Amino acid sequence: MSGKMEVLILNVPEKISLQYINDIISRVKNLKYEELKLISEELNLSDESFKMEDNLEEEDLFNLDKDDLRAKIICSNYLVEAIKQVLVPLSGNNNRFGTQHTREDLCIVELNSKEYFVAVDTNRYYTRSRNNAYSYLRALSISGILE
Repeated sequence: MSGKMEVLILNVPEKISLQYINDIISRVKNLKYEELKLISEELNLSDESFKMEDNLEEEDLFNLDKDDLRAKIICSNYLVEAIKQVLVPLSGNNNRFGTQHTREDLCIVELNSKEYFVAVDTNRYYTRSRNNAYSYLRALSISGILE
């Protein structure tokens, strides 16, 4: 069984409140197009559920062509979905010692008194199955919005 396994570890924010989540979503909206495009390309995000009206700002209409707008909106939506899938289930639970995440493809481990999200992705020669939690953590990591 040859293949490649990738493990992604990301710090769990100390206090996850609804205000913190709203602040993180605001950071997504403040990311520049170039940053969003790089994230989109790195993650190979597709436009299956693309809606042009999502996150559309007047300034974008004058500065970006249709493909650029698509990349910006798809990546912004994906980052918000990552926040909802990874952070929202932990909101309000500040005493998380031993807490399991609600997603089966994501776990929380404690190392040296710090908590980390851990997700694993595998790539075998006969299949390429993407772990959604891995992709979400990767998007959050690349974007830097949790820092």
